[in-house]
Amino acid sequence: MSNVKKMIYGQLPIVTIETTDSKDGHHARLLIDGNLDTFYADNLESLGAEIKLTLLKKYRVYGLALNLKEALEPVEYDLSYYQENENAFISIKKGVLDVTEALQVINFSPITTNKLVIKFFTKLTGVGEIRAFGYVEKQIECEYQPTITIPQLPPIAVISSNVSPLNEVIKFPLKVIANFTESVDPNNKKLTFKSFVKQGETVLAESNTDSIKADIKTEGEFTISLEVTDEDQLKDTVSYNFTVVKKEVPEQYDQNGVVIFKEFEYTGIESYNPVENYQQNSRRLDFESPRMDSVICGAYIKATGDDEYSAKLGGGSHNDSKPLNGRCYIIGINFNLTKIRIRLEPDHSKDYITYLEKDISEFGFASGVGRTIGLAYAKINEENGVRLIAWIEPDGLDSEGKPLNNYVKVLDELITDPIWYTPYDVTDFQNTIRVDGQDSSFEYKYAYAREVDGFVPANQEIDIDAGDSQTITTSTLPYQLTLNGTVSGADNFTVLWNSSDSTVNISPSNNLTSAATISTYGSFTFTLSATTSTRTESDSITVTVVEPSTSTDVLKFIKDGQEVQFKLTGKKV
Repeated sequence: MSNVKKMIYGQLPIVTIETTDSKDGHHARLLIDGNLDTFYADNLESLGAEIKLTLLKKYRVYGLALNLKEALEPVEYDLSYYQENENAFISIKKGVLDVTEALQVINFSPITTNKLVIKFFTKLTGVGEIRAFGYVEKQIECEYQPTITIPQLPPIAVISSNVSPLNEVIKFPLKVIANFTESVDPNNKKLTFKSFVKQGETVLAESNTDSIKADIKTEGEFTISLEVTDEDQLKDTVSYNFTVVKKEVPEQYDQNGVVIFKEFEYTGIESYNPVENYQQNSRRLDFESPRMDSVICGAYIKATGDDEYSAKLGGGSHNDSKPLNGRCYIIGINFNLTKIRIRLEPDHSKDYITYLEKDISEFGFASGVGRTIGLAYAKINEENGVRLIAWIEPDGLDSEGKPLNNYVKVLDELITDPIWYTPYDVTDFQNTIRVDGQDSSFEYKYAYAREVDGFVPANQEIDIDAGDSQTITTSTLPYQLTLNGTVSGADNFTVLWNSSDSTVNISPSNNLTSAATISTYGSFTFTLSATTSTRTESDSITVTVVEPSTSTDVLKFIKDGQEVQFKLTGKKV
């Protein structure tokens, strides 16, 4: 999270331009084609002529730009501004304008005023243009350190912070949240906003508020933009550029040394303790808890006979009195490792339905009968169906009994009908590895079930929001922060707030709305977790508590190709 003070800057609205010739006191308000920044200087023929600008309101003014189109020689000037508490014009800059350039820039330390007078000590004639530039200070809070570039209109000032972060992610979608918060405007001017998240010219998300959320689903370069306009038509755009790349994941292994397939993203929920459900000659390894709707399960198995290694995925415990609980997908691989099939069991009381039969003899596996091989099966929920995958590890274990992990994918099938995302009874579930026709010589090792981060139907998903990150300025500690979270998409859940700092006290910690007592200055991460009977989701915010301090913003001005920096001190305007 970054906090950036941003100058919403631009050409200031001018209400009137008045010219006064000191020779005869001539005074005229000029309006040329409705454009109040253009004036005639034909009457300014004597020394001491003046141009007086009246702005729409008080601004922080930092520059004038003049185009004295027909001046024949360098123009000497004295610039003053109206200081209300003195009821007088105070000189702030004297100098000479080089008329060899079409545009002459006068930069000065920012002052607060709505009236400026520039007096010339050189005779002028012809048409001229004059513009005033200033800003309204805003504070912007965003999850990413920004790159800020202000277009030069004309090149009066450049204010920038040139940091473009690289966001490496393992898991998509990457949730992007940007919150833009302006500082208090003493003149109570209303601001309007347009927020965008774009990839190139493609708009991924947009809003007419000062906050926006988007899900980044691919690698690439992205921009978060905020267009800010106040009622005086001061306008600017803040852009946050960032790059997202898919992080290469090294090979990972579970606690038994079995490879974790890196093509998937996991929730971190897994089980290594199946229930050994042995019935007559049938050997079943039931993974009953926790429930996993998208799952990879496997084991190293030594079997004899002429049956098959099968997995029943997405089902539940069942019998004749609750036959629908048996609804599941079944993947079977024969012991000779030459055939694979998918069957559907919509009802325990009815026969299986054969969905697919496939010859896999092309892989050239030796028979698995009487030796240990590795097997893995997957049921992964996708938005358009359920994907079933199977792998065979034909080489089994090494001389020390450790997995060789030479897995070969032999099945990858998307089933679009029927789609069973969840067990029939979501409170009674199991995923089973089953081998029939076995005797006491049956062996297995390293069994596991691992939850994959698959598609979750809308009525199953937990949508959790811990609120917005923020920066708090206070001179009083301890500070009591109100935490407000929301959870939707689930009916029965429990919540828990945690802080990254053990000195922070949260009470009550198990309510969506809680109070956090912060005793020191610094940045704190607050995480809200929501847990249902099947899953846990979390969301975090960052809260930074700082002492009040004098603004030390630096404005960079460019004149004649040279950069001049001004440090602002004092209260915000």
